[in-house]
Order: sequence, then C-alpha cells, then structure tokens
Amino acid sequence: MEELSRHAVRVLKNYRGFQQLAESSDRPFSIRGGELAEEIERVISNLDDLARTILVNQYMIKPKDKISRAVFCKRYGLTVKEYDQVRSEALHEFAYGYLGGCLLELVAIE
Repeated sequence: MEELSRHAVRVLKNYRGFQQLAESSDRPFSIRGGELAEEIERVISNLDDLARTILVNQYMIKPKDKISRAVFCKRYGLTVKEYDQVRSEALHEFAYGYLGGCLLELVAIE
C-alpha cells in the first residue's frame, strides 16, 4: 500500500501545476491540465471533512498558506499518529477514486 500512497502523493503534488497550466492557454495540453485539476478536486470533494482538510492543506493550497502538522493537530484535536492514519487512509481513498482507479493499475504493473 505504500506504493499506492506514493503515486497518490505524486498526483496531488502536481495539482497546482495543473491549475497553472489550465490558465496559461486554450491549447489541448492546457485544457488537459485543467481536466486533471478538476478530477483531483472531484475526488477530494468526496472525502470526509477531516481527510479532505488534511489533503487540501498539504497539497492544494499555496505553500505560504499551509499550516504545519503540529498546528493542524492542535487545531483539530488530533495526535500525530491519528493525523498520519487519516492522511494515509485519505491517500488510499484518493488513489481509488482518481480517474477510475488508474493509480491501482500502476501499482499492479510495478
């Protein structure tokens, strides 16, 4: 399952780049970037509130607006272990939902 999380993180780290690409022009590559950003948003919106908040904070907002894990845990009354568990589960849920589970196929190939 670690591989699955790694692939999910890789996709999520590209979210802001996909958004910027979508805003850059109306060429097919830019349009595809917008579609991928929308797909990430769709899957994230289907997660429960805490999981969504963790992934949005970690991957989807500007770095200057992120809050640290320690502050996040304090704000939401979580231990670091609970935070890591929710994050891990959220990454797996994301991987299962993203583009019909295509990340699962990547893990199966490896």
